[in-house]
Amino acid sequence: MLQQHDIAFFTRLPAGGFLLIPSDLLSVFDTYRQINKEDREAGGLLIGTWRRPLDFPKRPHIELITCTEPCKTDIRTRYSFERRCKHHIDAVEQAWERSGGVKSYLGEWHTHPEEIPRPSSEDTQQWERNLKHKACVVIIVGIQQLWVGFWDGYKATALPKIEQDSQPFLSHDPI
Repeated sequence: MLQQHDIAFFTRLPAGGFLLIPSDLLSVFDTYRQINKEDREAGGLLIGTWRRPLDFPKRPHIELITCTEPCKTDIRTRYSFERRCKHHIDAVEQAWERSGGVKSYLGEWHTHPEEIPRPSSEDTQQWERNLKHKACVVIIVGIQQLWVGFWDGYKATALPKIEQDSQPFLSHDPI
């Protein structure tokens, strides 16, 4: 069953498709922005679908649907986040099973305590180590802006600034 979100955002992928982001996902990111000095980094996994429109079969669209959020056993400091909680992987597996293999892991997100975030050398090293040969979305939530990138299995490419779509966004039911 499809569900309509009030507002959708999008950006272009390197191969010409689109990355679709519902506003409720951006609202989750907003709750973890490191605005105060005592705020610690947060992060999680991105869950969604690869869509292959008939008119662009070689240019798939990526539709983010939801994400996991930090929990007690994750390690969070002012300048680092390490996923330790099993619920992150469980959420991806449940999404896969409940959707009949349509929804899956699409990437990772975390926060940085900077106005306009950029991937750190530690971020890049972790992506190289953990995401080798995997195409996915990587998002860094800063205080004022998001950094949104596409990881092609070997390197991250910054995507253009996200824009608001003027049409209602139809998505699959959330998990």
